Amino acid sequence: MEVLIEIIGELILQTIAEILFETGFYSILEIQKRRSERNPFVAGVGYLVTGSIIGGISLLIFPRSLTSPDYKLLNLIFIPILVGVIMSTMGMIRSIKGQDIIRLDKFLYGYLFALSMAFIRYQWAR
Repeated sequence: MEVLIEIIGELILQTIAEILFETGFYSILEIQKRRSERNPFVAGVGYLVTGSIIGGISLLIFPRSLTSPDYKLLNLIFIPILVGVIMSTMGMIRSIKGQDIIRLDKFLYGYLFALSMAFIRYQWAR
């Protein structure tokens, strides 16, 4: 039971961080309104870097790992996949509602962001 609570805690932490980050992107999108095509590879690298930064910031707030050492590797593998699924589901819902979507609303970009955040926490959280 304790393991399940730890895994859910990590999932919630990463999902909330990514949703807050995404909210910032939506506010920027609302200001610009004009969408120009950018390089998807560069965007992916940007999400990796940003996820790493957010992961580092999360260490200031939650310096201890929310999962036991035995499950940290499983957290690194599975939580980013789940977060990617959550973000792509949110993107589908936004698309159905006719709202603009950003790259973070796609599985790959959500996964890259969460993976880099999880990796930083995997390496540095006590």
